[in-house]
Amino acid sequence: MDQQDPTAGSSRVAISRHYFIAQLMQFFREIGRLASEEVVLQLITSKCIPVILYGSEACPLTKSDLLSMDFVKKSIFMKLFKTRIIYHVKYCQECFSFDMPSDLWRKL
Repeated sequence: MDQQDPTAGSSRVAISRHYFIAQLMQFFREIGRLASEEVVLQLITSKCIPVILYGSEACPLTKSDLLSMDFVKKSIFMKLFKTRIIYHVKYCQECFSFDMPSDLWRKL
């Protein structure tokens, strides 16, 4: 019988998170502040989010894994809108109809 390693999901999330952040930093280096927030968020949604969600439906994710993925997305808004106030971050996410990775994962 093939048993699945319970920590395998966490390590996959860590690897996905690493590649996600690397891709995100690449966008910020190339685009910087030249593009509008809408353009940056659209690029992140179409190019970066699939990286962090890739393969997640095949591995068991813990609540901690989902919160970790959500924090990455919150940190994008913190950087993009230059704020650390969570209320402002949540407001910006609502204004841009930006789903959290954990919500997207639940829809898979």
